Amino acid sequence: MSAVRRVIIVGGDASAWLAAASLKRAFRRSQLGVCVLDLERADAPVARSTLPSLRGTHSLLGIKEPDFIRRTGATFKLATEHHGWHGPSSRYLHAFGEIGSEMQGIPFYKYLLLQATLGRREDHEAYSLAAIAARAGRFARPMSQSALTSSFTYAFHVDESTYAAYLREHAEKLGVERVAGRLDDVSFAESGDVAALVLQNGERLEADLFIDCSGRDASLMSRVSKEAREDWSGWLINDRVLSARAPALEQPRALTETTAQEIGWLWRMPLAQSAAAGFVYSSEFLSDEAAAEQLRAAVAGCSEDMVCTRLAQGRRKLLWDRNCLALGDAAVDIEPLAGANLHIAQLGIATLIELFPLERTARLEAMEYNRIVGEYVDSVRDFTIAHYTLSTRAGEYWTAARAAALPARLQHKLDLYRASARINQLDDEVFDELDWAWVLLGNDCLPDRIGVHTRSTLDLAPREDFAVLRDSIARLATTMPRHLDFVRQHG
Repeated sequence: MSAVRRVIIVGGDASAWLAAASLKRAFRRSQLGVCVLDLERADAPVARSTLPSLRGTHSLLGIKEPDFIRRTGATFKLATEHHGWHGPSSRYLHAFGEIGSEMQGIPFYKYLLLQATLGRREDHEAYSLAAIAARAGRFARPMSQSALTSSFTYAFHVDESTYAAYLREHAEKLGVERVAGRLDDVSFAESGDVAALVLQNGERLEADLFIDCSGRDASLMSRVSKEAREDWSGWLINDRVLSARAPALEQPRALTETTAQEIGWLWRMPLAQSAAAGFVYSSEFLSDEAAAEQLRAAVAGCSEDMVCTRLAQGRRKLLWDRNCLALGDAAVDIEPLAGANLHIAQLGIATLIELFPLERTARLEAMEYNRIVGEYVDSVRDFTIAHYTLSTRAGEYWTAARAAALPARLQHKLDLYRASARINQLDDEVFDELDWAWVLLGNDCLPDRIGVHTRSTLDLAPREDFAVLRDSIARLATTMPRHLDFVRQHG
């Protein structure tokens, strides 16, 4: 038996150093050797928003949140606010928090759906502490004292290069080796597995397992796997992301903003000392030069030094092939609308740790990894597509974005919801029932009917208690400090 004793990771972005630190931490007792071939990326967006799962990953790595906030200039995120997806004046939130509280095991959002179908529509955001706090520019960490104060969670906005440097320092403290250089060639064994990486200076880096975090070019995996990629461009037509730094907002809220445009959509997120902004669009409808001008016009003081990232939305059919895995953008290329790009890498890392091979020839582990992570990835694809499918924005671009027949699993999910208000959840999905409820409610997508059991239970709901719940949420939000004040105090 040839055990896996050394892993080499190709790349230098946040996903590469997160993978390195995670592997070193998880297998610290087995003396697993972890080395990063640190490659520079010129096309990574300047900043990213995350999902709440990054908090758990940081905890497992021994990263203290105040130190992370202070060292990286990150801010907190309670929600994403979508402007203009139904027309210039429309807006809705997708918050990281509960909507109301369960009633006899039935989610509260179904009560709101029932009221809406009866012509008594209520504002679902008024029943969410995360939503009210995000809109008011307030923030505090959840606390376990009551159901309300523990009814939400949060994520982060962080500068990409600063975060990658922070993770690199942490990984090196854990014992991760770093090699600077440029990949020139790949040496293969007779079996077809990767034997070594050959650098431009002639140095050979040998390992038992290789991980490609080199970005969209997938400089290693593209030489290993001959399987074609799954192309998502029929559903997700954007192929460009412009990003740039911007002046700090005076009172930044703990949320990411997206604003639908005639072609594509703009995003903006706050950082502690500055902000970041970007534009996601299709080059078929808009030139890069025109997109840059539009971003400058929309974001006053936006840096002239913009990063243009070319998208080829889709994923590798084999995310783990032979003794090589692809992580991050090398594995999946998708626009940042759902904020799940780093989360996908985290899922890949966690699944690799769970299935870590006992020997170099690990074909069964690779098959299971490809199944599990592939389903997670496809669920993010569907969640992203849903934002376009549910949008009622008019225009040639938006018509094209909705033109293709939906993936079967997404079509089934939406059909079942419209038929009975049921949001079907499969085993390996990134976004849960409540995430879908936020997007469906925000897009005014109502079911045709409510299930019999749900309706009979909700008919008995104590409606007089709901005004008290709304008032309690509103009062509690006002007691939270301003978002930036909290960042400064706790970071």
